[in-house]
Amino acid sequence: MRERVAAICGFLFVGTILIGGCSSDRGGGRLSLSEQRDEAQAIQDPAQRSEALVNVAKKYVTAADLSGALDCLRKGTEAAQDIPLEQEAAERVRAYMNLAAAWYQAGDQEYCEKAYEEAKDSLEEVDDPAQKTELLIDLALLKIEIEETSDAAEDLESAQEQSEEISDIYVRIEMLSWVAYGHKKLDDQEEARAVMDLAKDLAKEEEAPGDQARLLAVVGREQISSLADEAAGLETLEEAATIARSIEDNAYLQGSVLVDIAENYLKVGQKENTRQLLNEADEISQGKSECKPVLENIEKVRSQL
Repeated sequence: MRERVAAICGFLFVGTILIGGCSSDRGGGRLSLSEQRDEAQAIQDPAQRSEALVNVAKKYVTAADLSGALDCLRKGTEAAQDIPLEQEAAERVRAYMNLAAAWYQAGDQEYCEKAYEEAKDSLEEVDDPAQKTELLIDLALLKIEIEETSDAAEDLESAQEQSEEISDIYVRIEMLSWVAYGHKKLDDQEEARAVMDLAKDLAKEEEAPGDQARLLAVVGREQISSLADEAAGLETLEEAATIARSIEDNAYLQGSVLVDIAENYLKVGQKENTRQLLNEADEISQGKSECKPVLENIEKVRSQL
């Protein structure tokens, strides 16, 4: 989960992380920043051109050349305007979010706000419910980082509403965990817990015990990793394990689910619980030819302990 936060807000850390230096190699030589800007400007695809220009702007900031950075950002904004809205709405949204973070770092709040408003307007043309939900969450997380917290809360609420249209329950629960994480970033622990409780209720509605256990394991993991609510997370993970242990007449399914839950325990540092479930899965799977993949997965997880 944290990978997305780093991707959204990478520009905001340019002052402390050296991003590629101030020149690049080509044929044994070094390109100046102005040459890199010109190369970026020559890219035909507008989404790629905008991204490349923002990346060069990062290097200008690293070189303490604000004028060069602003020039790249103006050109990057022009490129974003060329992204066709109806055909590539999601790419247009991402381009403007990238620009909003960049303008914020460059100290231009007016252009920052214009960029994220363009991103939000472009979102209206995104049709896929999962993609639209994800972009709303990304926009909210960006706004949290650039201190537009009231707008961020509205975007999280919109993302939660949009998630109701997602047909894949696994994707829906993943998106809800992101919404909860956003509320946690806004210091609204009560709302964050309410969203995760909703995710847990949705997991429990699954009739198939294997799916129910796997989904509860994801919820439990996120309660710990996203909300720092270890008590609730461990309780949910134990519920998942109990359901997995109740699976009958299908050693492969039972073993697989136990291993999946063990992996979620491991992701939140619960090594003893991980070992216990791996041992249970091992005992169930031994001597059964159909369980060979399960045994291989058990060893793979054990190697990480």
